[in-house]
Amino acid sequence: AKKGPTVFMLVGLQGSGKTTTAGKLARWLQKIHKRKPLLVAADIYRPAAVQQLQVLGEKLGITVFTAPGKSPPEICDEAYRLAY
Repeated sequence: AKKGPTVFMLVGLQGSGKTTTAGKLARWLQKIHKRKPLLVAADIYRPAAVQQLQVLGEKLGITVFTAPGKSPPEICDEAYRLAY
C-alpha cells in the first residue's frame, strides 16, 4: 500500500464549483474510504474563497489548512508536510 497523502488539486474559473466539489470529494473520502481529508485554502487572491472553504470545512467537520501571508506554493508545501 502507498504511504503518505494523496493530493487533488482543483483548478477552474471563479464560480465553477471548485469549493463545492472539494467539499463533496472530502466528505466522500471520509465516509466511504475512511480517509482523513485536509482541505487547503491556497487561493490567496480571493479572501472570500478562503472564508467560504473554512465555513464549508466547519460544516462538514473537515480540517481546513490556511497560512495567511504565504504564497500558494508555500501553503501547499506546508499543508503537504502537515498531512504527512
